[in-house]
This record gives sequence, C-alpha cells and structure tokens, in this order.
Amino acid sequence: MYTCPYRWEDDLLAENSDLNNKFFAFKGELIQNVTHTVGLGSAVFNLLNNMVMVLTQATIVAALIADANLQLMGPYQNGDANTEGVKTRKMSPVPHFIGGIWLFRPDGIMAQEFWILVYPIIVGQGKRPNVFP
Repeated sequence: MYTCPYRWEDDLLAENSDLNNKFFAFKGELIQNVTHTVGLGSAVFNLLNNMVMVLTQATIVAALIADANLQLMGPYQNGDANTEGVKTRKMSPVPHFIGGIWLFRPDGIMAQEFWILVYPIIVGQGKRPNVFP
C-alpha cells in the first residue's frame, strides 16, 4: 500500500529537473517515524481504454460462498449472464477505513481475500461497493 502520493513540482527556490513532475509515495507503514519513499510511474493512474467483462458483485460473492477455494473466474464475453463491463487501472485508492487490512498483508490481498474479508466490511459500513475495484 502506498500512502500520501504526491507529485514533485519545482518552485522558485528549488529546481530539480530529475524529480520535476514525477510521482512519489510512502510505502508501507511508519517504523519508528521513518517511512520508505518510492517513485511511481505516471502510467499507474491511467484508466485503461479497454473494457473487461467481469462477474457482477453478487455473483462473485455467491460463487466464493459456494467454493472458498475458487481460483479462477472467467474469461467472459459480452452478453454472458451476470456480467458487466468495467475499466481498470494499475492503482486504485483504498479508503482509510479498510487501509489497515492491507498494512497487515505486505504482499497484497488476493482476490478471494478481498471478496471474503474486505467486501463485507465495505457493505457493512454502508458504502457504495461499486466504487471499489
């Protein structure tokens, strides 16, 4: 998880052409008030142009309830039942109320973990689940 993303902008007093207009963020959590700063490629924010067909949220949850070890869903085509088209990006915002879950999993969250652990928290908080990847 990256926190506090920012774009370096030169100002009147400090110029650094190597850093200007590049993105940076803190990676992981603070350890003794020290963080690790990493560079982010600007392409991680770009919304991909192609539409991908995926199962609806309710269908994904039902499938994982039926088989928690399910490893693969899809691929799907236009017109397949219980599917919808979505666009994705390489990086997505994570709301603060669920950010701690990612901090306890430094290698990331698998899709099954998201739908079994995180999705119910989002719904339980009364949030709109369709705004989350």
